[in-house]
Amino acid sequence: MLVELCFGLWRDAVADGGEDAADLAVLARRALGHLEACARFVPCAEPSALLWRGAWAWQGGRPWRARRLVERALAGAVRLDLWHVQGLAWLELARQAAPSEREGLVARAVERFEACGAVVDRERARRLSGAR
Repeated sequence: MLVELCFGLWRDAVADGGEDAADLAVLARRALGHLEACARFVPCAEPSALLWRGAWAWQGGRPWRARRLVERALAGAVRLDLWHVQGLAWLELARQAAPSEREGLVARAVERFEACGAVVDRERARRLSGAR
């Protein structure tokens, strides 16, 4: 998904102190806008739009709003049986969580990714928790 790629690049640039972080933020915001426009007409896109809106809020320093949006995304993904989006939501919650809470959230993400065959995302989740 384009928005996931844009957010990943932006997060990496911010973490590395890259000069292109501002440009990548604009790109991520545009991709999010396109996803949100799609979600107005395609109901199964709404959980993804909420998820990435939550990621935007987290990067913008609004942790309470971010958590609320990601929890809404997770609820929508469960309701619509979107396993991959469920995994992404659990992973985003893990990213935002205190280290003591992270392992259980990552385990839920890994479970969802395994259920839908998302091997790359499963490994990314495992790296977040330090598990192999």
